[in-house]
Amino acid sequence: MSRLVITKERILAALHATDSQIAAAHVLDIHPSQLYRLRKRYQIPAPESWKIKRLECLAKAWKHVPMPVIRTKGDRRFVGTMIGTEGSISCSYDAEELDTALVIIVEMTDREWVARFAEAIRVSPPRDKGQAILLPNRRPKFRRGASGLRALRILVEVMPYLYGQKLLEAKRAVDYFSPTGYTEGCHKAAEIWGGIR
Repeated sequence: MSRLVITKERILAALHATDSQIAAAHVLDIHPSQLYRLRKRYQIPAPESWKIKRLECLAKAWKHVPMPVIRTKGDRRFVGTMIGTEGSISCSYDAEELDTALVIIVEMTDREWVARFAEAIRVSPPRDKGQAILLPNRRPKFRRGASGLRALRILVEVMPYLYGQKLLEAKRAVDYFSPTGYTEGCHKAAEIWGGIR
């Protein structure tokens, strides 16, 4: 049984008949990421109704992100120092929602420092057991972080305590992911921070 050719007209019909990328891909009998690539090839923007639905979903999640995220100036200084020395600013693609989220992560072998970082950004503490490392004579690592709007707000709050390359990375992240902490489509770290790293 041969598959129907996916033309621009079929894509447009599927977009207007559905309320999300996943539903439109289901109508076309393809994977959502394939639909995203076809939309890019034919230069078809997402319908406004999809953007509104996505923002409504994000708005529900944003209710759980406090403002400000970090309560005190001392905590902001501590979080900025942790991100500047032991942290990373990156991104993560969500294949179901077809968007890329801003991500900040701190990873260390000292659980107490990571637990203090988690407390300052108001997320759950790291597990008592660290991430398993298969190499002998290595200590377990503990990791905590944030993504999306929480990560964006954290970077804005700790910007005065970042220096050098990490400050440039943070400024680029805030520009790229504002105002939601997300951006539509699949974006790689190299294309976001290309000239900085």
